[in-house]
Amino acid sequence: MQVSRAATGRPSPRRGLPPCAQSERLRDACANAFESWIGPVTEYLAAHGRPRTDARALSTAVVSMVEGAVIVSRAQRSTEPLRCAARALAVLLDEGDEGTEASA
Repeated sequence: MQVSRAATGRPSPRRGLPPCAQSERLRDACANAFESWIGPVTEYLAAHGRPRTDARALSTAVVSMVEGAVIVSRAQRSTEPLRCAARALAVLLDEGDEGTEASA
């Protein structure tokens, strides 16, 4: 990905944009779909002792990692990226659990 200096300030892939980036209406639908996953994960993590800002950041990372792993898995025609993402997420989520238990 190349870092774009466009108004969005977000990285932009050089190759084809996903359909949700091609129109504002679709972008909004995609944003709402992702939020429908991020929101519940945030609530779950917060209910299990994560500070809300940490829970929100972590849930966004979880959804982003899973979505990225799906894209890479499709491109590589392999489930290995999904397995790698699962292992990384387990480490990431377990680290927070240890901190929560230590502070309890």
